[in-house]
Amino acid sequence: MRLLAFAVWTAFAFVVWVTSRALVLVSRRAADRARASLLRAWARGVAVVLGMRVVVNGTPPRGAFFLVANHLSYLDVFALWTVVEGTFLSKAEIARWPVIGFLARSVGTMFVARDRRLEVGAVVERLQTELDRGRGVIVFPEGTSSAGETVLAFKPSMFEAALRMDVPVRVVALRYEAPSGHPAAAQSLCWWGDMDFLPHFLGVFALPRFAVHATFAHEPVRASDRKQLARAAHAATLAVFEPSSIEMNP
Repeated sequence: MRLLAFAVWTAFAFVVWVTSRALVLVSRRAADRARASLLRAWARGVAVVLGMRVVVNGTPPRGAFFLVANHLSYLDVFALWTVVEGTFLSKAEIARWPVIGFLARSVGTMFVARDRRLEVGAVVERLQTELDRGRGVIVFPEGTSSAGETVLAFKPSMFEAALRMDVPVRVVALRYEAPSGHPAAAQSLCWWGDMDFLPHFLGVFALPRFAVHATFAHEPVRASDRKQLARAAHAATLAVFEPSSIEMNP
């Protein structure tokens, strides 16, 4: 029933989204506002269906921002969209996933093959465009997801957009909490390594509820070049990071 509710809600939101795209003929700003409001409404509806409670610590950014987060799962997108309005940058292979890839492309997610220098440069320019239009961008600079035991090193390439636009980098640390009597968050909620997507996705629907803790650092991060900025953002993330549970919850 929850899976059906997810499908129906997503289909409804997608139809509204396609219809609302006509607003761009009237006003791009109105279309942007409609897009942001719809994505947040969709994410909050998904959270209700999944039994996902997002616990926010600190103040989420608004307006044009460059937000970096540790990456634990595809669920990160739903969790962050409930509290911030921004465009995600994701690895290129997600665009080819069935259903998830189609939805991601439809809502304007940007994709990058991080091992292709020319493509990275083009994406940096697109990130600049988003920031220049007053939108926020959300980046997972680890380049992959993890079990949540620590924060992997940040890749510096995407930080070039923040430097060019002179936008301070904001930081959020994510942590998952599985319900008592169920496998730990590292197995049931974090999606990493060689985990198969479909069994994991269905397993999330089998959980009665779970929590996502999003801790925003109080101060933005600045530095003079992208490598220093990546290191500073990584340190700021570690400062507010708490590991996800890796053992069976009692």
